[in-house]
Order: sequence, then structure tokens, then C-alpha cells
Amino acid sequence: MTDSLFKAAESDPKLARIETFPIEFTIDTTNDPIGSTEPEAEQASAEILSVTTSTDTASQSLVISTFYKLWNPWNWFIPSLDQIETIETNMFRCVKTQMDRYFVSIRNNSLKIWTISANTESKNIPIVLVHGFCGGIAMWIPNIDFLSESRPLYAFDLLGFGRSSRPNFSSDPIVAETQFVESIEDWRKEMKIEQFILLGHSFGGYLSTAYSIKYPQRVRALILADPWGFPTKPENRSDVRMPMWIRAVAKVSQHFGPLSLLRVTGTFGVRVLKRLRPDFRRKYLNLLDDPDHIYDYIYHANRAHPSGEAGFRAIAEYFGYAKNPMIHRIDKVSDNIPIWFIYGSRSWIDSESGVASISLRQNSVSTTVKLITGAGHHVYADKPNEFNEYVKYIFELIEEYDLREEGSDAVQIEH
Repeated sequence: MTDSLFKAAESDPKLARIETFPIEFTIDTTNDPIGSTEPEAEQASAEILSVTTSTDTASQSLVISTFYKLWNPWNWFIPSLDQIETIETNMFRCVKTQMDRYFVSIRNNSLKIWTISANTESKNIPIVLVHGFCGGIAMWIPNIDFLSESRPLYAFDLLGFGRSSRPNFSSDPIVAETQFVESIEDWRKEMKIEQFILLGHSFGGYLSTAYSIKYPQRVRALILADPWGFPTKPENRSDVRMPMWIRAVAKVSQHFGPLSLLRVTGTFGVRVLKRLRPDFRRKYLNLLDDPDHIYDYIYHANRAHPSGEAGFRAIAEYFGYAKNPMIHRIDKVSDNIPIWFIYGSRSWIDSESGVASISLRQNSVSTTVKLITGAGHHVYADKPNEFNEYVKYIFELIEEYDLREEGSDAVQIEH
């Protein structure tokens, strides 16, 4: 891969003009006891879009003043790096482990990847966390303390997301995927990490698998948390397993960026998120001094030029599926790399692809599927204790057995 694959986005206020609520965070709340129901979401949408007028002059002035503050174009178009930095810092206050936060330069210093690390003095094999679509490193706060107890932990904002650089991605799905994968490898080289356990959530799981296919010597084990992009899209669209309001957004995203609506609403977007996804507050309720920080973080992490969003659109088909489904390539992951699929029982992501991968990797050291009861798509945050304990169990297996040499009997495959 050459530097020509990336073209830095020009500094243009128009690049930040479109924002919408994160599709990645819209889960099947009709089946999730900790999420909002579909009627609630529809009601919230109606309330957000409704406009009330007053005949009282004073009331009209107040409405106009408030409207101007919320919809001031300068507030919409110019994302503040200070804001996302402050919000992220507030969120990380709940993490007890000492962390370092810094930019890692790649591509001859033309691009930067925002990174955190913890317990780097440990000699055990590191774990690297890769967030999902529209996410960022702060989403991992329920897991950082626990997962860094016994080994170095690293996490980064994918190129095009969060605080990382936002280059232009190709509209070709293969090239766009390559851009993401090569940016991860560039990051690894700069960090001088020889080998690691790779844990990816959702879109991050898809990219982690693609990385493992191309750079198998760097991956000791692959943990996929509710991975996106594995199954083949059904020929009949009515067979697509999605909540109705995700279907609607998916249809819009075929013509506009998946996050365009959030940007259009400007600073009002935080309130949109709160109304549409009250479950996010509950996920982080016991961690944050102010659980609403999660909405501020998601909003500001996605206000800037929709670079990663464009890369995702190139790879995705009808939002819930990939143009090059990973299920057709899972057998290309080295048999020496054990894979653990961790699904939420109430997620809209289809776990059948994980089960199918077991038969597709019969000669591998291990292919395991784990279902966490009561968890949704954000399994790491919905049931953090169960998730963390299971990942710790994986660590123990890796330490107890040399999975690359012991063969398929090293680990009991779970069904």
C-alpha cells in the first residue's frame, strides 16, 4: 500500500455540515429489556421534529433566541477539538488504571491515530481493542481496568473516527477495507508491538478479521464481540433481520452519510441521541459522574468530516451487511489463530455466522461461540462483568496452552 491510498481532507467548514445519530448504536431495542421500545423511539422522533409556536410576543422572542443558539451554523459546522478532549477526559476519570494518551503518527507523519495504553510494563502478550462504527476509545471504559490487570492494553480511534485523522477513503469496498487494515498495521509498526490479542467490536470486529487474514503472524488470538459484516445479505429484503427504524435509516444511508441527520440537527443532536437511545445512559450509569457524558462523547466524536463514515459506506451494503461478507473469507484466517465469537443474546447481529465458522475452520486450533444472556449489540457495555470474565478466561486459555502448537484439542469448543 502506498501513501497515495490516503488523501488528507481539506480544511473546509462544509465537510462537517452533516451529522446524524450513530447507526452503529441503534440496536434491536424491541428485544432488549435495557433499551427503548420502537414506539418510544417513534414518539421521540415525533417530539424532536415537532415545532410549537406562540402568539405571545415574549414567548416568540425566547423561542427565536433559543432556536438561534441551538441552530447557529457556526456551532454546527466547526467541530471543537477542545470539546471532545474535555469530554473524553471526563469519561476516563472512572478508570482507575494509570493510562497514557497520545497520537501515533503514521504515513510519514501525514496522519495521526489517537491511542491509549495501560500496564505497558507487563511482559504478557498485549491486548488491542478496536471499536465499532461511530465509536471511540472512551467506549471501552467498562473494560479497561479489568482487561489491563494482567497485560498491556492498547486501544485507538480508527482512522476516520474519534480524534484520529480523517483522510479521504476510496468508494471501492476492497480499497477502503485495505486502507483501514493498512492503517492498523502502520500503527502496530510505530508502536513496535510484535504480536497481540486482537479484540474488535462490530465494524471493528470485521476489520480485525480482515487484518488477521493479511497479517496472521501478528495476531495471537482473535476475539470478535458481536461482529458486523459476516453474513450474506438475504436476497429478499423482507428477510433482513433489523428493527424497522434501523431499516429506515439504512435506506437513507444509501443516499446520504449514515450520520447526516445528527449533523443537520447541530448542537441539538445531543438531545436527539438522548431521546432515541436512553439505554446508553443506563449502560454507563454506574461508571460516569454524569451518565449524559456518553451522549456528548458520541456526538462530538462524530461531528467532524465524515471520513470513516464514508469508508464504512463503501464497505457496507444496506448498512447491516458487507459487500464482501466475512463469512466467505473466515476460512482464510490462519488455522493457528484461535477465534472467539462473543454475541449478545438480544443483539440484532446474527450469531449464526459465528456458529457456521466452526465448521468452516475445522482444522483450526479453536473456533468458539459464546452467547451472553441479556446483552445487546454493545455486549461489552451491556454486561461488562460477564464480558470481562469471559475475556479473562480466554487469557487463561492462551497462557495455559500454546495454541499454535498444541492442536485442536488445546481448547474445548463451546456451542
